[in-house]
Amino acid sequence: MLGARPAKLLGRSLFDLLSAGAARALSKAFRNAVRAALPGQVHDSSDGRSFETTFLPVLDASGRTGQVLALTRDTTKSTLKAAETEHLAKEWQQTFDAITDVVALISPNHEFVRVNKAGCKGTGKKLPQLVGRKCYEVVHGLDRPIEGCPCARSLKTRRPGSGEFSSGGRHFIATADPILDRKGRLVAFTHTVKDITDRKRAEDELVRHREHLAELVDERTRELKQAQDELVRQSRLATLGRVAGGLASELRGPLAAARSAADRLGLALTPASGIEAVRLVALIQRETDRSDRMAAAILQFVERTRSRPTRCSLRRVLNQATTHAGLPANVSVHIELPPELPRVLADEQRMVVVFDNLLANAAQAMSDGGTIGVFAKAQDRTLSVAVTDTGTGIEPKHMPRLFEPLFSTKRVGAGIGLAMCKAFVEADGGRIDVRSQPGRGTTFTVTLPAAV
Repeated sequence: MLGARPAKLLGRSLFDLLSAGAARALSKAFRNAVRAALPGQVHDSSDGRSFETTFLPVLDASGRTGQVLALTRDTTKSTLKAAETEHLAKEWQQTFDAITDVVALISPNHEFVRVNKAGCKGTGKKLPQLVGRKCYEVVHGLDRPIEGCPCARSLKTRRPGSGEFSSGGRHFIATADPILDRKGRLVAFTHTVKDITDRKRAEDELVRHREHLAELVDERTRELKQAQDELVRQSRLATLGRVAGGLASELRGPLAAARSAADRLGLALTPASGIEAVRLVALIQRETDRSDRMAAAILQFVERTRSRPTRCSLRRVLNQATTHAGLPANVSVHIELPPELPRVLADEQRMVVVFDNLLANAAQAMSDGGTIGVFAKAQDRTLSVAVTDTGTGIEPKHMPRLFEPLFSTKRVGAGIGLAMCKAFVEADGGRIDVRSQPGRGTTFTVTLPAAV
């Protein structure tokens, strides 16, 4: 260690063999050992090596220091190891404190053992104020772990646990990972708390965007469905136009001939012909007139002839429709109109056809007879007329398709009447609504703009 053989060292002063700095340090410790009879210790480094020298005084019979025993050992390795350990500890602490999430080492008794800077900042306390204290007392102000505490759960299961909680308007996720010794005994927990507020907000925003996207998809789907339904409707109308238009044109000739023949027959009647003959001729005239009006209306509907609205009396329209409807004898009509009934702005002849259809449908729904109610009321520059029957009603599954062209719930019917009614009413700026209860009856309500 001193770089010389024992024979050359005997009789020489120890201080002559050392460097000046080491000699001064050792000299002071040596004097203390001689004068005060107290042991001393000196640490020195030289040429990249470290030494530790201990002076032990050897007392004589009078209690004075007679000799001094000097023990010197090379501490280079232990010094380097200690320095490395200190460096690693400092590096670990720096890494521990650099973590932005709260990280703490918790004992099985829920006491803080170590806490990083984020944990100290989150609790508002310094490390010495946290070590040894119960975590649930410091963080939650409770005398026991909170419900769902991951540490308490891991204490029972010896497995990692996690849970979410909210505090001060922010959201957190807490985890607990048990640390076991070689015998499987729980010695501590690694407890982390992460602020997930931004993540939760992003998730909520994503949910809102997803819901909005779903709404857009639903809206586009509805629009496509409506467009498809419109295409089907237009296709049906085109088919209807070709068929019904041709039939209506063909029928109007024979109808005119039948009406002319009925007129001549009526002129030829005499008192001797009898009342029944007069009634039958009148019936032929009325039904041929009604058929001719319906044929003309169908042609206007399929050819989309423009409406010609005028200031017309709804009372006169309803009276004409009731007369022309040709209702069976077991069906009566009860009309209830306000005394001061304003006029409406509509095509009068078309409105006669509309109410003629509604009254005829109501009568057909009451096969055992009954009374059709017609009620009118004025409101907000509009006039509404409700046609009510006590018939079989309409099944809910048929309601959405009720006004479609070529759709009918009757055994005998072309599915033109209600589609035509809707088109005529809407052409005059009005609307037609329907309410029905199976087995209790149906109400059609026509709303038209009042003539100002």
